[in-house]
Amino acid sequence: MQGMFAKGEDRRGGSSAPPPPAEGPWQVSSALRRVGLTAWLVLGIVAVVALALAVLSLTAGIVVPFAFAALFGAVVFPLVDRLERWRVPRWAAALLMVALAIALMVVMALIVVQGFVQEWPDITSSLGKAVDEITTWLSAHGVEAPAKSDVESAARSLTGDAAGGVASTVGGVVAAIAQLGFGIFIGLNILFWIAKDGRKIGRWAGGHMALPHEVGLTIVRQSLHALQRYFYGVTMIAALNGVVVWLGAAVLGVPLALTIGLVTFFFAYIPYFGAVIGGAFAVLIALGAGGTSDALTMLVIVILANGPIQNVAQQFVLGDALKMHPLSIIIITTAGGLLGGVMGSMFAAPFAKVVIDARRTIAEAGVFDDGPETDLGASPPARAEAGADPPGKAEASAEPAG
Repeated sequence: MQGMFAKGEDRRGGSSAPPPPAEGPWQVSSALRRVGLTAWLVLGIVAVVALALAVLSLTAGIVVPFAFAALFGAVVFPLVDRLERWRVPRWAAALLMVALAIALMVVMALIVVQGFVQEWPDITSSLGKAVDEITTWLSAHGVEAPAKSDVESAARSLTGDAAGGVASTVGGVVAAIAQLGFGIFIGLNILFWIAKDGRKIGRWAGGHMALPHEVGLTIVRQSLHALQRYFYGVTMIAALNGVVVWLGAAVLGVPLALTIGLVTFFFAYIPYFGAVIGGAFAVLIALGAGGTSDALTMLVIVILANGPIQNVAQQFVLGDALKMHPLSIIIITTAGGLLGGVMGSMFAAPFAKVVIDARRTIAEAGVFDDGPETDLGASPPARAEAGADPPGKAEASAEPAG
């Protein structure tokens, strides 16, 4: 009876399952295939991140003003809404926010310039005394200090050698000032349009995320709230820096102590460079008022305020503002500084918060839930058990009913 059936067929007329392919030397295990696929995906992600950083570096002239304008625009947006409810035209309210930003920059510049002008005679006198003290200390420790005539001769030689580069130096300074002015101009323009048409821009951005429109709008709103909370956290840290430096200057008896605290507070919004400018202002004022000892003490206070105290406070303040663990704030901020420099360190935490909230929103909306996951490395019977239709089932379902 068995001869009545062709080879490979069972008694019911169906074909028996083909034997599994034999393992060959060119084949690898499924675990190794998974590791290789993961490695390629990681390399692809690294390449995309490197390309994005390169593009951001090339377009820093527009990216940096946009980042600051977006941050400030997110903060003043509720003020514009309130002015609009008070029957102020929205374009006028947005223009008022731009004028407020300009006024803040002008006031800070005037405070710094006035402080230097007021204390400059004492600063130059204290600098001369500091040079004399350094010379005396070197002589007392057996180090031969250069004679005044030698210093003047070296200065004249250096001036002569550098004369040929004066034009390039001046050109570099002019280019830097022009770039700064262009960045401020672009930032103020972006701030105006964000304050005026923020909702239109948000609806457009939410509708061009390759996501359902409502999901995209939710992500935009969450991003706005994340920027607002980040600004409030940075404001608390800046206030802490200003108070520490102000108290230190007041204890030392340095004039313009309150002004020094205000300068430290406002410049704390600018990462790294703000600390350098505010610290230099405080140290020079202390040098002019109390000499080298007060200047060194003020320098220690500035370093403590902008270093250990700020780093410790930043973990908890930003963690509470962004609803993130302090340890994650440390890791994210450090990684952002390594990858993106000063701007990366500043915006790494809010960007991470935006990404985390967006991922949660997309997962809750079930946007990518297309069905049960299948194991691509499994055999056909295993895929069928995971939910994939057998080869013949799809064809049979596609045929019209009798």
